[in-house]
Amino acid sequence: MVGTGQGGSAMIVRNPTEGEVERAIEVASIAFPNVTREQWVESFSMIAEVFGRRFILVVEDEGVIVSTLVCQPRPVYIFGSPVPHASTGAVATVPEARCRGCAGAMMAECVRLLRAEEVWLSSLWPFSYAYYRKFGWEIGAETRCYSAPGKVFSELGDAGKTRPAVEADLAQVKAIYDDWAKGFNCLTQRNDVWWERVIPIRLLAEPNLIVHETGGRIDGYAAYKTDRESKSVHVQEIVFFDAAHRRDMLAFLGKAEPEGTVSFDAPLDDLFLQEMPNPRLANATLSSSFQFRVTDPPRAMEALGVDETVSGRVSFAISDPVFEEGWRFGIEVDYGAVTLTKPDPKRTLEMDVTTFARLYSGYLTAFDAWELGKLEVGGGALDALLTACDVFSPLTPYRSALEPG
Repeated sequence: MVGTGQGGSAMIVRNPTEGEVERAIEVASIAFPNVTREQWVESFSMIAEVFGRRFILVVEDEGVIVSTLVCQPRPVYIFGSPVPHASTGAVATVPEARCRGCAGAMMAECVRLLRAEEVWLSSLWPFSYAYYRKFGWEIGAETRCYSAPGKVFSELGDAGKTRPAVEADLAQVKAIYDDWAKGFNCLTQRNDVWWERVIPIRLLAEPNLIVHETGGRIDGYAAYKTDRESKSVHVQEIVFFDAAHRRDMLAFLGKAEPEGTVSFDAPLDDLFLQEMPNPRLANATLSSSFQFRVTDPPRAMEALGVDETVSGRVSFAISDPVFEEGWRFGIEVDYGAVTLTKPDPKRTLEMDVTTFARLYSGYLTAFDAWELGKLEVGGGALDALLTACDVFSPLTPYRSALEPG
C-alpha cells in the first residue's frame, strides 16, 4: 500500500524482502530497548521461517524502513471450535518517525492482510486501548490477578503432588492444554510447532514448568517466571480441571519462595477467593485484558460454532474504520448451523466493528450491548436481539500471558 505521511512524504506499507528482515529487527530493538536484540532476532526469524515474510509488515518512509509489526497465524477456540486467527504484535516505530501516521497505516494494512489471508480474527496486547480502537480492535476480556506472600499460598494445598516437569511430560501437557483451552474463548489451538517455536517454555534450560499428578497421571501444569532479586514468582499459565489441583501447584510455588510474592492471572469468572480460608490474605485486582478484532464479520460468522439447540435469523449492519463500506449481511441458524443470507432491515442489529468484536469474543452479550447503547435494533425486532444472544458463544474469553500478541 502506498500512502502519504503527515509531512507529505511517500510512505509505503509492504512486506520486507529477505535482506530487509534485519532492518525490521533493528527497528523493533530501537523501539523496545527493554527486549534484547537476541530475542527480536529469534522472534522475527521464527516468524519468517514458520509463517512466511508475508506476515511481517514494514513501513518505508522516504526510502527508509521506520516501522514494523508481525502476525502469527493460528486458530483460536470459540465455543470449542477453531476459528482462523492471528496474533498481532511488535508494533514498532523508530522515535524520529513517530507521529507521522506510519504505525496507523501499518495497522490498517494489517487488517487487510489478514482478511486476504482468510484470517478472520486477531488479538494483541495493547500499549494503549484507545490507539488500537481506531483500527477496529476492542477490549476482548477482563482478567483477574491474584497475589499473596508465598507462605500464604504454601498452606493452601499439598505441594507433594506437584513436581518440576521433564521433557517427557510435554506430550501430556499439550493434551491437557487443548482440553482446557476449549472451555474458553480466544485461546490458541496450539500445534507442535507452536509449542516448540512460539511458546517461551524451555524445559531443559530452567525449571519454569511444573506438573500436577494424581495416581501417577499428569492432570495439571503451571508455567511461571521467577525474579530472583525481588523473590517473586509470576505464573504465566496455570491449567487444571479440579480447583484443589491449582491450590496444590500454588502451594509448591509458595514453598519455593515463602518470603517472596506469588501471583497469577485468571479468567473473569474465576472463584479463587472463595477457595481461600482467609481471602483477606490475598490481593485481587480486575483489569482489562487483550484487544480483539474481527477482520471479516460475515466469514467469521460462518466459522462460528453455535449450540445445536439454537435456531433463528438475525441481520447485522456494522461500520468499520478500515473497510469504509462497512458490512451488511444476515445469518440464518438452523439447529446450530450458520448460513449467510441477505440482510433483513426489520431484523437488523446496528453497531460498529468494535462492539461486534466484543460480542464475538464473548465479552459482551447482545442484550448488554443494547442496554449500554452500543447496539441499535433496526425495526424494533427484539426477537433478533434475543437470537443474537443465543448465537454468540457464552464461554468466558481469556488469553494467558503465554499467548503472543
